[in-house]
Amino acid sequence: YTELSETRLQHEAIMDLTRADEEEALAWRDMLQWQSLPERDRHIIVSSTVLMKVSFFMFVFMDEACFRPFQVSHRVAESYGHGGLNGSVHNLVLVPGWFALVCFCVACVLHVAFLHFTGKRMTSHLTKKARLQASLRAGSEGRSAGDTTLPAAQQRQLQLQQRELELRNQELESRMDELKQENDQLQ
Repeated sequence: YTELSETRLQHEAIMDLTRADEEEALAWRDMLQWQSLPERDRHIIVSSTVLMKVSFFMFVFMDEACFRPFQVSHRVAESYGHGGLNGSVHNLVLVPGWFALVCFCVACVLHVAFLHFTGKRMTSHLTKKARLQASLRAGSEGRSAGDTTLPAAQQRQLQLQQRELELRNQELESRMDELKQENDQLQ
């Protein structure tokens, strides 16, 4: 058992991927915190939620007001009195029903827009982080990405950013340790 549980060179790639996944998950968690959301995104997700709840309320509690009664055994061409829809399937949905459907569709579009905007922010965040890490690695090797020396101001800025990343990494590692301890306690 101890031989199999030892870390091997083959495990490094998997451990790197696991760490990257954990970092991305933590970045998503941080990015989706209410306080860190841009005001536009807050408005979008709140509007989407409100419209979705309105539509669900109408679909569940006002179904008779939203939809005309119709059975599959009836014919669409028959009159309302005989259980039909007067020749048009559009007559199945009443005015409040159209309102609920529009609310639902707008809520879905807003939700997709929220996902799009947060996805773009995350991509931008991860790209900036990768560039910064590449610059820091190149700087620690005594050169920049283009094999030229950075001006002193940029080097200082990179050092500050590196320090911020190290502090953030320490916070993430301590948080991961806390989560592991909670997980161990639950098991």
